[in-house]
Parts: sequence; structure tokens; C-alpha cells
Amino acid sequence: MPSATDHSANGGRLGWMLPHFFLGAISVPLLAAFWVEFIWQEAPCTLCLLQRMCMLLAGMGPLWILSQQADPSRVAPLALWSRGFGVSVLAGALGLSIALRQILLHILPDDPGFSSPILGYHLYSWAFGIFVLVLLCSGGCLLFAQTLAPTTVGKKSKITWATIGLFGALILANTLVVSYKAMAAGLAAGDLQ
Repeated sequence: MPSATDHSANGGRLGWMLPHFFLGAISVPLLAAFWVEFIWQEAPCTLCLLQRMCMLLAGMGPLWILSQQADPSRVAPLALWSRGFGVSVLAGALGLSIALRQILLHILPDDPGFSSPILGYHLYSWAFGIFVLVLLCSGGCLLFAQTLAPTTVGKKSKITWATIGLFGALILANTLVVSYKAMAAGLAAGDLQ
């Protein structure tokens, strides 16, 4: 029977599942942004790209937690958990402020907004809701860190490697898109020779 201080029985398994779920959930809007950009042919604005970067940054905390899973000698599990979700809180707050700024840019009644709405809301409105959820989930994980932070260490599973690989691919794809947009804008302005 586990003791009152043994948190691995209570939150260990859930503690390793939460970063996987977090990264999977944050990947959905990032993939949807690629759908809107490449399938619907709607180029993102600078604020949209910044919101994407904040979503990626919000995922970096749980990604770091998963990447350190098999090496407890580097960081204590509670510190690893707290730092990982702390990064998500900071990124969520920054992304929330960027999304709010874009909402306020289009708040006038006759303003059609930027890009086509999805299910009645523009992408920046969806991003605002996503960042609220990021803050709530990360805050909950930090609030219950003592219980949720895994104390047992094992090898990385195939699901962990797949999650890390998918999110790494999203980071690379977004970096290429942002770099391409910056180079194209520079060429159009004549800044790059």
C-alpha cells in the first residue's frame, strides 16, 4: 500500500500523460493554421505568426519535461515539472496579449476582421481561447505539481518519441514558414540582395 508521501502511485502515470496530451492539444491549432494557410490560401499576418510562435513556446515546457524523462540526474522531477509548465504560463500570457491586441484591432462593428472565420470566429479569437486554456491547464498543473510531478523514471515510450517528433516537426515547419515570409517581405522591399 503506498504511503501518504508516495506520489508516484497517485499522479505518476497521469503526470506523464499530461505533457503528451498538452502537446497533442496545442498541435491541433498549429496544424489548422497550416490548413488555412496552404489549403485555403490565406496568408497569415505578422500577429498571426507571433501567436503561432507563442503556441510553440507554450509547448516547449511540456516538450522539455518529456525530453528529460529518462534522466532524473539532471533536474529534480518537481523542479522539472514546475519549470516546464512555468514556461507555458509565460508563453500563454504573451500569446494572450498578442491575440487580445488583434481582437481589439478589429473590434469596430463594420470591421470584417482578418481572414475567413472558422465556425463563426476568426483565428485570433480562437487563439485567445486557446491561450486561456493554456493558462488554465498550466496553472492547474503547477497548482497540483506536488501530486502530479512523476517521481518514477523510465525509458521513453514510442508514444513519447512520436509526440516529441511531431512537435519537433511543427517547430521546424513554423520556423521555415516564418523565415520564408521574412525573406519574401525583404525581397519585396528591396532590403535583401
